[in-house]
Amino acid sequence: MNERIIRLPELSDEQFKVLGKPKEGFWLLLGGPGTGKSVLVMQRLKQLSASGDALFLAYNKVLHSYCQQVMRTSFGDNAMKITTSTIFKWLGEFYDEQVKQGRKLPKLPAAQSDYDIDYEVMEASVRASDHAKVNKGVYLVVDEGQDMPEGFYNFLVSVGFENIFVAADFNQTITERQSTREELVDALALSNNDVLTLKENYRNSSEIAKFSQFFYSDKSTPPSNEPTRVAGFIPTLLKCKYRLHAIKLILREADNDPRKLIGVIVGDHKDREFYISRLRTLGMNLENPRPTVATYKNSHDTVEIDFAHGGIVVLCDASVKGLEFDVVYVCLDSIWKIKSSVDEVAFKKSMYVNASRAKEKLFLLKNLQENRELMERLPNDPELMQIGNLDE
Repeated sequence: MNERIIRLPELSDEQFKVLGKPKEGFWLLLGGPGTGKSVLVMQRLKQLSASGDALFLAYNKVLHSYCQQVMRTSFGDNAMKITTSTIFKWLGEFYDEQVKQGRKLPKLPAAQSDYDIDYEVMEASVRASDHAKVNKGVYLVVDEGQDMPEGFYNFLVSVGFENIFVAADFNQTITERQSTREELVDALALSNNDVLTLKENYRNSSEIAKFSQFFYSDKSTPPSNEPTRVAGFIPTLLKCKYRLHAIKLILREADNDPRKLIGVIVGDHKDREFYISRLRTLGMNLENPRPTVATYKNSHDTVEIDFAHGGIVVLCDASVKGLEFDVVYVCLDSIWKIKSSVDEVAFKKSMYVNASRAKEKLFLLKNLQENRELMERLPNDPELMQIGNLDE
């Protein structure tokens, strides 16, 4: 049996206080990894579903799927009362509903992707439309809201939404279109009392939390308190000449306890395909049935990851926010290849997100090639990170 428990945990005192806030109005919930932001988002949705229209918006499809699975397990039939979507899918549907011009969203003049949306044009089109009819009673609940720009929130307010609850961690921004805390506060006209903070980390072991905190970079989200749970395992950097040695290590970890969900985090789709292929096909004697190896590529794919069962999940770092795994392997060379070409902060924020996905064990995988610049950006304290050689 490889079943896992993905039911929502009991709420802590600080989480109960957040849930006790009025349902109406604009709210911003801040908190570091593992503090229960998504837990509060889902509990808020359950609370709202009993008294009005609740709409859950997630930034990416993997987090959306994960939250759907948790809510079905935790809420039963009540989960069916909650409308859920990814942000951009909902935006297209909402825009078409208001202006009757199709779901294609207007782009900025210098747009480099479909996500570079001109929210001012959207606002003007909705205001000018004879079809516009915004349901002001809808409660919008947005998870990982820091990855949407200020213009998105200005648009929501300007077209008439009156109840918005946003969960965010500004240390976990993954796009160049994100908002700052100041911009989000301004867009929603929030007072200090409208900004709520979670401080306790319930996910990570003390060792993993300390390692993750090394990459903390944005003080606009207060750091979490250090967890008291000690796992007895210090995050470990494993150097290896051949990546197949890493594949065998991951398969052995999965075979040791089939109930564990193992996350393998890479920087791009080329490396994702490599790990997926080898983990599924490498010949190896295992004591248990071969673990399921799941992945997700892009917004055109459906998410077929079962978080209620153990196995291996291979994802690019842009898709892991809000998720948690029992054991995590971060493919360091792959992350560095992508993030170092942006800037130092991009690497730190990626590592902050990646490391904090792990509940029990955290491994970093690196080739034997000397990379002083990379090593200088990792902890050199043996109490934070151990170093080993996988080829020995």
